Amino acid sequence: MNKSLVYLLTCSLLVFLFNCKDASKDPSKNAMPSESSVSTTGGSLKSSTAPISTFFIGFGSDSIWTLELSNEFITFTSEDSSFKHFKIKTPEVTRVADANIKHYKGDTPLGEVVITIAQEDSENEQEQPQYKTTLVFNKTKTEASKTFEGFGNYILDYRLNGTWVLESIKNEPVSVANFNKKLPTLIINAEEKTYSGFSGCNGLGGNLFTENDLIRFNHGISTLMACPDNKENEYRKQLQKTTQYNISETHLEFSNPNGPTVRYKKG
Repeated sequence: MNKSLVYLLTCSLLVFLFNCKDASKDPSKNAMPSESSVSTTGGSLKSSTAPISTFFIGFGSDSIWTLELSNEFITFTSEDSSFKHFKIKTPEVTRVADANIKHYKGDTPLGEVVITIAQEDSENEQEQPQYKTTLVFNKTKTEASKTFEGFGNYILDYRLNGTWVLESIKNEPVSVANFNKKLPTLIINAEEKTYSGFSGCNGLGGNLFTENDLIRFNHGISTLMACPDNKENEYRKQLQKTTQYNISETHLEFSNPNGPTVRYKKG
């Protein structure tokens, strides 16, 4: 079993356990927001629905420890008797220019902690990226710092999972007449971070790159049929431009800083 698969399986197991724990305390915590809670204007979802619950799980390679990041809290647990546990509000992230490296810095009962999440380079673009995860504690000015090293991965929002049917491109409604016999569909596998589907003439598929509220569709497989008078190319182009999303029970809208790209209804 290769390292990437081990990381992915471990992260999936950990986030499952964390979410089950949260749900047992408050069954409504992981409930999907209702359609009535989402206001719509001009066909666009207006609610800001960032990924819910845990979005990153880290675990130790040098010792046994786990790190959980959500939009609200950072939680750390280890078997080290001096650094057993902390839970703090998630501080503002600091990004390193020209590199996919993020820092979180905050005060804990164990001392000041600096968390670094750094994407590792990969020669295979089809593999999911791995993230080196480091925690450095500075307890006091007179005591030596403590470092925990390991790896981690971002967790894709489970609400994206399933089949979605295209409704509009850049806020313009589409119909079957714009494509070849049927509307494009998008199938997302949240656990494996992959997508597949029908783009109006050809099949498509690939990996999803995700970091909390960031999402990108990496180029992958595609059939090569030619279909004139078809909006397939425009659809695929907008899908590739996607960086963000909003979601409700029945609709999914992708966008980027310039505005909406594509919108779907639940299939």
